[in-house]
Amino acid sequence: MIQIIFTYKERYQVLILSM
Repeated sequence: MIQIIFTYKERYQVLILSM
């Protein structure tokens, strides 16, 4: 479960960086 949250956080950061 922790790994899923970590992956989600990384994906969110990429979206912010893309903006």
